[in-house]
Amino acid sequence: MVGWFVGNDYEEFLQVPWNYYTHIRVGNLDISPNGTATCSTDLFFQKVLSYAEQNNVSIQLGGDNINVTQCSFNGGGSYCNTLYNTIQSAVHSCGPQVTGIEFDWEWGKQYINLFGYISQSYIIGFSSFLDKLQVALGTPYTVSCDVGLYLLPFTRWVAGWIFQNNPNLFINSMSYYTPYSCSITHWKYDGWVVHNEWGIPLNQINIGIGYFSTIRNLDHKIVKEPTWKNLHLDCPNISNTNCICNQISYVSPQMNYNIGQFVAEKGYRGVFPWAANYDNFDNPLVMYLTKGLYTS
Repeated sequence: MVGWFVGNDYEEFLQVPWNYYTHIRVGNLDISPNGTATCSTDLFFQKVLSYAEQNNVSIQLGGDNINVTQCSFNGGGSYCNTLYNTIQSAVHSCGPQVTGIEFDWEWGKQYINLFGYISQSYIIGFSSFLDKLQVALGTPYTVSCDVGLYLLPFTRWVAGWIFQNNPNLFINSMSYYTPYSCSITHWKYDGWVVHNEWGIPLNQINIGIGYFSTIRNLDHKIVKEPTWKNLHLDCPNISNTNCICNQISYVSPQMNYNIGQFVAEKGYRGVFPWAANYDNFDNPLVMYLTKGLYTS
């Protein structure tokens, strides 16, 4: 159960029911211009590290400060060699609660065309970088990335064969759906695509769930993305099976339960709610997701 914490409000951080999570995705390493990695001295991050140690929850660092482009597509060079040589000591120095690094690499217009196609060379370059970084970290540290299945779901974001050869790599699907039907078919389909078409082993796939909703205008442009933390105030007495609050669809408690049950029954690695502090803290959706995971 990997949960992002968005922002740096420590008071809000303490309100999140972290007892339902195994991993918190928070913080980044400090990376110098020459590629030297060190543990961040940021005060908020240090507080979170202390909390994680006291409450037996692991930390997945972000990869935001790492030059992915240089190490994936531009030939590497001294920057990347220095990164690989210093990454293990940097993570070690953060403490035993840090267990891996997660990348939210969502490509961009220079890599992905209008049909959602990414060239094989880019896919292999990025996947090879993840693999090299994990090898530099060593076992049991993990390296992961968030992946989308938009437009053409058969367009791969990572190379399955590289993941098959390194069990310490995994992906989080950005399956952020809010169907008015209250069905979990979208999540089942994403899982099928990533496993069967992309070639990622089941135990290296976390199925994502969005704890926010999307409101679009008549031109289909996003105008608002209310979090469940705020949206639930509009329907405090909504039933667990109803996935529509104030005419806005969301992933209901029952859907969370069903997704958790599906993930456990099929043998996926786990789940990826995004984001942990978008949930309702009084009656959290993640509680129902956890019940579904363990009921199976």
